[in-house]
Amino acid sequence: MVAVRLLQNGWDAILANQSINNCYSYDIICVDPETGNTALVQVKTSFGDNIPVGMTLGSCTMENLKKKIVGPWVFVHIKGEGNQMTFDFYVLSREETIKLIYESNDWYVHKWHRGERTVKLTNACGVKIKWLQGEGEKDDAQHEAFLNPISYKKGKSTDTWTNIFK
Repeated sequence: MVAVRLLQNGWDAILANQSINNCYSYDIICVDPETGNTALVQVKTSFGDNIPVGMTLGSCTMENLKKKIVGPWVFVHIKGEGNQMTFDFYVLSREETIKLIYESNDWYVHKWHRGERTVKLTNACGVKIKWLQGEGEKDDAQHEAFLNPISYKKGKSTDTWTNIFK
């Protein structure tokens, strides 16, 4: 579905795993034929309200994220099933992806339980759909507030395909 959307924008889309054996950091090579610009696009998909990012909580350090995230990411939230299935696409630039994963992970590991419980760093790291929509988390008895680094996208974060070449 992401490759089709890229093609609909007039860009060439090549599925990397069909061309490069065991490609880890990206799924699609996207080329703008007008400019010659290339983007290495990672795709993460989920039916749930949380999309796993393919890393553990402990591996989501800034240094590691900068190594592993090489281009924009497209987060796909699937709703429904069969012919009734719909797709929401959240397209983040490389910088937005790194910032959101790092800051939300840091918040979850250090501020979610207000220090009352430790979090297993071997657990999977994920990004909530509402965070991709620019929302954060309110301060309450269980945890401190999460100030979303992409809150400027609130209400207009879906289908931001222009982030592919940022």
